[in-house]
Amino acid sequence: MKKGLLAFLCVAAVGLTALGYKEELPSPVQVQAGVTVTPTVSSTAAPAKEEDKIESPIKIDTSIPIEKGARIAVVVKSVSTGYWKDFQKNMEMAVDYLNQAYGYTGADKITMTYEGPKEESDVTTQINTIDAVLAENPSVLCLAASDVNSCEAQLETAKENGIPVIMFDSNVSSNLASVFCGTNNVKAGATAADKLCRAIGNDGEVAVVAHENAAQTSKDRVRGFRRRIQNKHPNVTLNSITFKNGEEKLEDNVRKVLESHPDLKGIFCTNPEAAETVLNILKEYPDREIQVVGFDSGSIQKKAIAEGIEYGVIAQDTYQMAFETIWAAACSTAKDEEEVQNTSENIYVKHIWVNQKNLEKNEKYLYD
Repeated sequence: MKKGLLAFLCVAAVGLTALGYKEELPSPVQVQAGVTVTPTVSSTAAPAKEEDKIESPIKIDTSIPIEKGARIAVVVKSVSTGYWKDFQKNMEMAVDYLNQAYGYTGADKITMTYEGPKEESDVTTQINTIDAVLAENPSVLCLAASDVNSCEAQLETAKENGIPVIMFDSNVSSNLASVFCGTNNVKAGATAADKLCRAIGNDGEVAVVAHENAAQTSKDRVRGFRRRIQNKHPNVTLNSITFKNGEEKLEDNVRKVLESHPDLKGIFCTNPEAAETVLNILKEYPDREIQVVGFDSGSIQKKAIAEGIEYGVIAQDTYQMAFETIWAAACSTAKDEEEVQNTSENIYVKHIWVNQKNLEKNEKYLYD
């Protein structure tokens, strides 16, 4: 199999698993005109013990000759928050699943490292971590970028050394990465707008409290939210967008928003830190009836949703995202006589609306 075609087969195999999520995805990936690849799991793979089997949210094609003993280096925005700890657990399961599916044992097993700064806003530490990881010459780098514009030099280094780069969760402003795996955050932001507008009766003032402006996830969620308000909710006014920055405390910014807009009826928070901050500050204003919609959720928000304090959250499927990312990374290691051609395909995973009514059913999409 030619290596250029092989790369497209890998992307198709990953991307097709999410086609059931109509809201999220573009058209199926086409490998040849009029031909869509349907991935299957090979029956020749060594079976795992029943008690050790992992349930995969995606299908893989084990006829693709991924590299034995491949080393997958993962660099994330933070290693200390619940979201990224959950991601690590899911990625480790994805690596175990691939080893089971391919029957890789001993020195042939695929391995993974998982590194990043303590704080998502610590772009410098993330860059230094990427540099250190690339110096170890991994088979492939998987990267969730803290800053959309920060990694160009590192991506150039990876390219020069023949190290494929798979972006996930948060993309960069570069065409040097092979694939992006993640939520369509613009559409997710639009969903958040619809939910918040419904919560306030489609009439009144709302605000956004967002995480770092440098993060692509933050930009896209705010963009999707703002556009949906403008285009679909004429009686709702978006009167404030506040981004976290290093100069002022997020708590102080939230208080300024509440004091400046006494008629505020709803707030969209673009990540768990923003939501937890808003929920905490609102305790200081017991007379204010403000609806809150969050994005992703830990234990604090789960409790708030259960008690009817938070209206609901947009939750990402980190389990599927982790498997999609690891599979794309493994595919990028496949060896042949021709250089693998980079693709620009995006692999989108679903987002879920979780509120008080469906919290128990969808708790698996949240984390502790």
